[in-house]
Amino acid sequence: MTTELQKDKSTRPTDRSYESFGDFIKGENVSVDVQQKIAEIESVTNVVTMLAAMRTRAGLTQEQMSEKLGNTQSAISKIENGRDEAIMLTTIQAYAAATGERIMAVFGPPLNHYEAVQMHAAGLKENLLALAKRANQQEELETEIQAFFGQAFFHILNILASCEKVLPRRAASFARFSPLGRASVTVSTSRLPAAESVQT
Repeated sequence: MTTELQKDKSTRPTDRSYESFGDFIKGENVSVDVQQKIAEIESVTNVVTMLAAMRTRAGLTQEQMSEKLGNTQSAISKIENGRDEAIMLTTIQAYAAATGERIMAVFGPPLNHYEAVQMHAAGLKENLLALAKRANQQEELETEIQAFFGQAFFHILNILASCEKVLPRRAASFARFSPLGRASVTVSTSRLPAAESVQT
């Protein structure tokens, strides 16, 4: 039989603190069964959690959101406490319009890192080409767009430089990017001895 003292000890707060729910699960040694149940719940509530977070970021209460969507507060509560499978695309679109946020929807298996980089690179090229064409069509924007291209070039090489530092030095050849300032960037390529080259 549990005594009152034992009950008091079991509910007494500890001095442990965690930065995330994931850290809490690890720190408190939550059982595997409970972890699996939590993962299952998270997997079917990703979208509704995102919608609730969007509303909160916009500083809107559920009642205010219901007014914007022409709905009731209980309907908004049902959406945000439901499951992803019950969400309609029109609801996602309405949340985006009400909060002023953009939402990208990707269906199918998640992209791996290589596919994601390829996709973003293709999108980057498409948008830069569109800007270049606009600079040719509208002279008043030419200087502004030229300046943007210079900034974009600098930032892209800066990203490559910071990521390149993490690469191992075992590759047959590698490029080393060393940004020197906003106006100049040096790119050097080094090769290791042939005996150290990696077969591809």
